[in-house]
Amino acid sequence: MAHNTSTITRNVVSLVNLVQSVLFDRKYFWTLASLVIIGDALVTELIIKVIPYTEIDWETYMVQTQLYVKGQHDYSQISGPTGPLVYPAGHVRIHEFLYHFTDAGRDVRLAQHIYGTLYIFTLIATCAIYRKAGNVPNWVVMLLPLSKRLHSIFVLRLFNDCWAVFFMTLAVLTFQLELDDTAILLYSGALSVKMSILLYLPGILVITFKRKGIASTFRYLLTITAIQALLASPFLAKDPWSYLKGAFDLGRVFLYKWTVNWRFVDEPTFLSPTFSLSLLIGHLSVLVAFGFFKWCAPDGGIWKVLDRGLRRPLSPAGLAPTTPDYTLFGLEDQIPDCYETEFAAMAKKKAAPTPDSKTASVPTTSVVFPELSLKEELECRTILEDQILVIDEFLSPAECKAFSRFIDSLPLELTPPKKRGEAERVNYRFSVTSLDFAQKLHKLLTPHLPSFPYPTSSKKINTDELRYPHSFNSNIRVYKYGAGHPHYDDSVKDPLTGAKSEWTLLIYLTGAEDGVEGGETIFYKEVKGQPREEVVPPLTRGTALLHRHGQECMLHEGSLVKSGTKYVLRSDLMFMR
Repeated sequence: MAHNTSTITRNVVSLVNLVQSVLFDRKYFWTLASLVIIGDALVTELIIKVIPYTEIDWETYMVQTQLYVKGQHDYSQISGPTGPLVYPAGHVRIHEFLYHFTDAGRDVRLAQHIYGTLYIFTLIATCAIYRKAGNVPNWVVMLLPLSKRLHSIFVLRLFNDCWAVFFMTLAVLTFQLELDDTAILLYSGALSVKMSILLYLPGILVITFKRKGIASTFRYLLTITAIQALLASPFLAKDPWSYLKGAFDLGRVFLYKWTVNWRFVDEPTFLSPTFSLSLLIGHLSVLVAFGFFKWCAPDGGIWKVLDRGLRRPLSPAGLAPTTPDYTLFGLEDQIPDCYETEFAAMAKKKAAPTPDSKTASVPTTSVVFPELSLKEELECRTILEDQILVIDEFLSPAECKAFSRFIDSLPLELTPPKKRGEAERVNYRFSVTSLDFAQKLHKLLTPHLPSFPYPTSSKKINTDELRYPHSFNSNIRVYKYGAGHPHYDDSVKDPLTGAKSEWTLLIYLTGAEDGVEGGETIFYKEVKGQPREEVVPPLTRGTALLHRHGQECMLHEGSLVKSGTKYVLRSDLMFMR
């Protein structure tokens, strides 16, 4: 009996651990997401079969498209049962395809299946966005199929909004992947379906201005305009003013019976110009507030960003990297009324507080580091005598991956703008005091290290005595890197051991093998009367880089991370003098 109870207990514990892993462990994200996607696909098919289709705009779309197909290119003359054509040309081009594919719109069931497929692809892209953002727990994807409104809009009403949402979701994902040119094309496609996609434009301009500079941002605006003109060429050739006035009518008054978000106000209020103006002022005020206090805060503020962008039009105007989570919430935060954000709203997390001038530090009891294995026969290479050392493959690929996931699970903070006289560093970081992990690093690394020189200030500078680190700094730091600026590193004293640091230890958790381009630490060898010489150790996954700091420190900086994400684990070699 006791044996059976023990077996049941173990099975229950194993099941609980499995459920916890699936809900929270990032490596199981796509396992859970795949189950959600398959389940939602079945639910969507069931909705199509069981719940009656609701005719609202589909017939109008088809009648309007039929007029276009028959040669009517005067935009003002295209109308349907529920009113005139009021959407940009991309809407017409998409429904021209659907018109031919669904027997002039008569095969509604086929159209529902097309929109159901579109919904599932949008869901997949949304999951990919959350996975790329990195700060959304796995279980959030379980909330996505719960939206009755989204299922209704896609497969029961066949609204054209679905196409705009699909293209815009792909645009957000490609912005996260830093494929900005592709993202602009996708955004242009979304805008060509519905004018409301203009609401995303301020966030996109912030991202491109910070990431690429004002010249590239202007080029992107020209691209967006050119694509709209290309798609609308039949209408523009016939009567450009009627097209622009109808497709992009910023003064359009919407019918009260179709509103969802403003149903709590009465119809006269909803239709009044004062109400419209107050909403516009409120929206613009929120955009300005975001510009001052959120979007540009990590870069020194909006005026600093504008100044850098105008002075260097071909260079990025931002300092902080526009990370995938910044891209997601930077675009979604500004659009409270777009139902696409029903996806995003389910995953929003409270932003981390603005960091102090020092990296936040927490006790080790709240952090469990991944395991490290003992290594043998590692070689310590000298890059520059008494200055730069490298140990290749100090961490295995599996250990690097575990530490990268570990870093993503931490409440990282963005470094604040530099103060006068400080080095300018831009990265996401976290600090934890762990004497235990520092001792583990010391045990694993020290056997592979040579004897270290005394600092020039020491009276023992000429001694032949072997000298090894007393310990490693118990202040363990982890970084997700952008780029740095030339600086020197000062020595620090470990309050737990009393030892003083003389060498920096950087362990690269990602490198060129992971798609990281750039990000190398550049050291500047300076000899009086000679040009400055660059020394650039390679950025290789698993490599331990040691360089001298304090009075002996070389001027150095982190080069621009052009693509990928650079993850770094840092400590210091401590010595007793």
